[in-house]
Amino acid sequence: MKKGFTLVELIASLAIFAMAMVAISMAFFASTTTRQMNDVKQSTAGYAQAIIETFRGSTETVYKTVDSTESPTFIFVYFNNMVDFNDWYKAYIVIGAKITTKEGNPTTYPLPIGNQLFGALIKINKKSAYGVNTYNISVRVWRIDKGARGESVRDIYESR
Repeated sequence: MKKGFTLVELIASLAIFAMAMVAISMAFFASTTTRQMNDVKQSTAGYAQAIIETFRGSTETVYKTVDSTESPTFIFVYFNNMVDFNDWYKAYIVIGAKITTKEGNPTTYPLPIGNQLFGALIKINKKSAYGVNTYNISVRVWRIDKGARGESVRDIYESR
């Protein structure tokens, strides 16, 4: 009686091992891709919430940029981090300048200048009733290299 494995047994065991390794590597790749997209969604959600809080904490100046005849107002911003966004906010919103367009169609988004990682579409809609202005602020943030797959949206209603 000879000890050892036959060639057929070795090939069969290698085939089973290879199939198991392929299945494990596919599961690992899928979980890595899912984790990366979750990281992108988490960062865009954080930026969207921070942008909402920036607008909520603002003075009346930001709301004066929304003229009732231009409602809704769309604002496009490209940035790398909140420091970039806050610099833009101070430069354009606080002094009352408007960088807006009437179209909310994604095909009309202005192209980013430089190497910004994130884009934001801020939509401010004003409704007046009984002397009270109600603003709906909707923020859509996406990571430029991931497109709509890495998009997050936040909405609030604010009365002033």
